Amino acid sequence: MKNENELEINGEIFIKKSSIKKSENWMKKNKTGKTLCLIRTRDAGVFVGYIELKKENGSDEIEAYDCFQVWSWSGGALSVLDLATIGLTEPEKSKFTVNCDYIKLNHWIEIVPVTEQALKSFEKVKRGC
Repeated sequence: MKNENELEINGEIFIKKSSIKKSENWMKKNKTGKTLCLIRTRDAGVFVGYIELKKENGSDEIEAYDCFQVWSWSGGALSVLDLATIGLTEPEKSKFTVNCDYIKLNHWIEIVPVTEQALKSFEKVKRGC
């Protein structure tokens, strides 16, 4: 059953962003319990998204939901570990792609949960072109 903060489109129920309370837990989770993480891959770069690991038949595949790619960053973080933990001090000089609903990533190297502090700095970064 939908409430006033939900909208149904093509059988999918969407929730208004403004109705979601901020998590008290430093590891932000989405409604299905997936943790927001920064993922560094061997060949595709760095991504941020809600993840699900796939360990079938020796695969090192990750499915990431509501994700974006970190194209470049400036200030505060020296590594992806710093980026996920302390975030950015110069978000205006950083570049992230727009969000996509789903992406499958292979050959991951690092997975780091994103802290609330880092997430707040990510929200200040201009997205896309």
